[in-house]
Amino acid sequence: MPGGEREDYFSEIPEKTLSNGPQSWLDSLPLALDVPPYVTFGSLDVGEPFFRKLTLQVRKHNLYDLPIQIRTAAVENGDAVAAERWAADVYAPHVSLLYADLDIDEEKRQDILQDLDKAEISLRNEGAFQGKENEGYNGWIGGRILLVSTWKVLEKWAVIAERDL
Repeated sequence: MPGGEREDYFSEIPEKTLSNGPQSWLDSLPLALDVPPYVTFGSLDVGEPFFRKLTLQVRKHNLYDLPIQIRTAAVENGDAVAAERWAADVYAPHVSLLYADLDIDEEKRQDILQDLDKAEISLRNEGAFQGKENEGYNGWIGGRILLVSTWKVLEKWAVIAERDL
C-alpha cells in the first residue's frame, strides 16, 4: 500500500486473538440496542489516506451506542468511559466509496456530487432518515456487523464473521 499508510491507519487497533473463532467472538459481544442503528449520510469527503480517499461521512449521533458497546467489549477491556471518549473524539463513521492512490480535486468531487444527486442519494443536512417518496435515499436502518480479515493485500480481504443487528 502506498507510503505505509495501512500501518498508520490501523495503529490504534490492538491485535486480538480469537481463540474460539471469529464467529463465536463476534456473536459473544454484548450488544443491547433499544432501536436499530440509523445510518444517515452527512457529506462527501475526499481524504489523503488510501482507505479514506472518497467517503460518504455518516452522522454519528444516530450510531453512538453501537460503537461504544463494541469498543468497550472488544478494545477497551470493559472501560466504557474510554470507549465514550473515543466515540466523541475519534470515531468517524463513513461509507467508503473508493480505496485508491490518486488525486481527486474539487472539480472531480463536484462531478461525483452530481452523480450522487442523479442517483437520488441525498446528502442534505436534514435530521433523520428520509424514507419518503421523491426525497432521495440518504441512508438505511439496521444492518449487520462484518469482521474482515485485512492482513493481506486489499484484493484478498475476506469477511470471516458477520452478525445481523
